[in-house]
Parts: sequence; structure tokens; C-alpha cells
Amino acid sequence: MVAAVDAARAEGLLDEDTPVHVEVPGDLTAGWLRAADELAAVELHLKFRTGGTETHQFPSEDQLASRIDAALDRETPFKATAGLHHAVRHTGADGAEHHGFLNVLLATRHAFDGAGHEDVVATLADRDPASVVAAAAAADLTGARRWFTSFGSCSFRDPLADLQQLGLL
Repeated sequence: MVAAVDAARAEGLLDEDTPVHVEVPGDLTAGWLRAADELAAVELHLKFRTGGTETHQFPSEDQLASRIDAALDRETPFKATAGLHHAVRHTGADGAEHHGFLNVLLATRHAFDGAGHEDVVATLADRDPASVVAAAAAADLTGARRWFTSFGSCSFRDPLADLQQLGLL
């Protein structure tokens, strides 16, 4: 991946300042961590898959918290894609446990502030909209945006509607 990005930049196909996000597939093993080290060393960003068309593609709170910790340990920004249609964690119509993008943002802030792994997991697991909104109101989420740079959703209307319904917009 690093060689491909270097070649694209050398050929003028990719601007030096364009962030490149790389998804490292699989479980968080020693090999996964080495790959994250290599990406961080050349200032490529990480991409975390947080959902998909099958329930096994949705990482647990523990798995996502570990990935957030790994990104922050390497001072590597990340984005999250797939499954983040709503602000707060919930069970989707597909039966899968969907992460909330606001939960992920709060978890990133908490991890950055030094919260323990279990606290980050609990933040990702919080399903109570009032609790998540209160935590968001009390947190400096601007600082977390340096690390959690964006998220993907099939619709921009669903996330916007959630933020409006929660009184955040």
C-alpha cells in the first residue's frame, strides 16, 4: 500500500497533502499492529470498518475500542465506514448491533483523555440518547476530531436527522 501511494504521488496522481486512509483487515493481532506502525510511520491514516451487509462485519465495542486505542497510540487519524447511520448505538432492523457515530466520537475523546479500555468500551456501548447527548455537551469534541476525522454512511439525511432530533443542530 505504501509503495502504491508513493507511486501515485510520484506520478502526480495524488497530491502530497491528500489524506490516504488504509483499512487493515482482520483481528487486532501483532501483525495488524505492525501494519498500523508502518502506516503511521509514513503518515497514512487508518480506516475502520464498523458495519456491512452481514452481522459478522460489525465489530464489537471491545474490538472497536482496541482499534481506537491503537490509532491514538500511533498518533494516527482514522475514519470509520459502514454501519454508522445513526448518532447513538442501537440494534438495527437487520438485527446487527450498530455503532453510533456520536458514541465513536465520544469514545475517541475519552481514550485521548486517558480513559481506561473498559470506559471506552462502555462509551461505545451506551444506548441511552440522553446520556450520550449529555456526555457530548460536556466534552471537547473538537479535539477528538483531530483523530476521528470522518465517518461513512449510506445517507447524509439519517445522521443529520439524528443530530437535529437530539437537539445538537
